Amino acid sequence: MSAVGSQTLLEYVQEVYLPAQLGMAPGTRELRLMVCRQFQHHAGNNLGLDDLTAENVTAWLAAGLAAGWSPATVNSKRASLLAVWRFAVRTGATENPVPPCGIPRARPLVRLPEAWTIAEVRRLVATSSALPGMVGEIPARLWWASLVLAVYWTGARIGSVMMARTADCSLAERYLILRKQKSRIEQLYWLPDEAVAAIAAHYCPQRELVWPWPHRKDRPWPHGKRHFYRRFARIVKASAIPYAGGHCNLFHKLRRTNVSYTAAVLGMDAARRQAGHADSRVTLASYIDPRIARQPSAVDCLPHVF
Repeated sequence: MSAVGSQTLLEYVQEVYLPAQLGMAPGTRELRLMVCRQFQHHAGNNLGLDDLTAENVTAWLAAGLAAGWSPATVNSKRASLLAVWRFAVRTGATENPVPPCGIPRARPLVRLPEAWTIAEVRRLVATSSALPGMVGEIPARLWWASLVLAVYWTGARIGSVMMARTADCSLAERYLILRKQKSRIEQLYWLPDEAVAAIAAHYCPQRELVWPWPHRKDRPWPHGKRHFYRRFARIVKASAIPYAGGHCNLFHKLRRTNVSYTAAVLGMDAARRQAGHADSRVTLASYIDPRIARQPSAVDCLPHVF
């Protein structure tokens, strides 16, 4: 395989594609770059844009699936490559068209959404509140406990909470403004007494961020997040909460807890707004734990046999 001119696929992504993506979330940028790097490494270091073909992409994804990638991981990598490919076609960088049906999606097992119960959240906060040591210049017990409470009460994605600016957190008026990483839309969340008190215990107006993370390596989130997730996984395990591994079984479970309890009390539309979704079908399929937000079923209407 050979690159177009002297530019490889990875160079094209770094020099052309990413600079043109105004407003793209940092996490998405990292994902696009990582996927193209992995694909180029698999297919050959001289891989160019004209080597983006249905055969090459499908073969790479199939190899990943055979190596143990989950269907969700395969589909995520597929989406990243197709985004770069479509951009290259649209801007005339390659004449290889994206086949409308030539790169199939992997079919994942559709599992029930799982959230943490309020009993598990309480254990998590208790464990966090007893942590020794420091997170930068903030006692770890204050930093982690307030972060858990903030995610629990807002239901926001952890990336958005970690980028929360001190100027957007009003303890007097009891709210926190977060910018959603995916949509780049700001949303205001009201906070209860317990969350306000937890944040106030380490709040400093001179800091840029409410939860500064010292392992950023002088770059903004999500850099340094590997250590962050490992540390929180240890807190989860110490709280006697089952943990199956993976980032989606950490703070995303806390996000599901918020959305599930919201659905149980206020209904699906309120849960959709809380999650920031445009379509309630996404909320129901991926966020609502049926053990918390019980949906009507046959047991509510069928006549009893005995």
